[in-house]
Amino acid sequence: MRIPSDEIPQADRLSEVLRTVICISQGGQSFQEIAAFINKVERQGRYYRKAAEIIGMVETPVRNQSVLTPLGQQFIQSGATLNNPLLIQSVLNSRIFQRIIPFLELRSATGVIRDRPNTKADLAKELKKLPADNIILGLNIEHHQNKIPLVSTPC
Repeated sequence: MRIPSDEIPQADRLSEVLRTVICISQGGQSFQEIAAFINKVERQGRYYRKAAEIIGMVETPVRNQSVLTPLGQQFIQSGATLNNPLLIQSVLNSRIFQRIIPFLELRSATGVIRDRPNTKADLAKELKKLPADNIILGLNIEHHQNKIPLVSTPC
């Protein structure tokens, strides 16, 4: 089973995905407002909004007018931090993470080494073995940060 490319986020910093959710909670709706809030170019505003959609925190029911989902509202109310269980669960429940987790579990004894030769080939080989119903969000979970400030440039 292939994962559609629109379900693979191009955003690479989970902290910026959190700030995207915060921006929308403060009234930002467009990718342009999100980009300004996270200090990125407009294209990046779209990428980060899409990542927030993939983890279920945001939806865009009308073109370029994003809103929080009930999960996103709950996340904001419970504290928008990187170690919030709602965020962790949302990331782990995404289709792409569900697709990668079995590969990581297969490597639990030896570990997965980022720079090891053939790592990509090993990953591709293992992914082909997984059942179609097993479904990783390619976001960097930034362990060095525990909190994202709730105040930034206004949306």
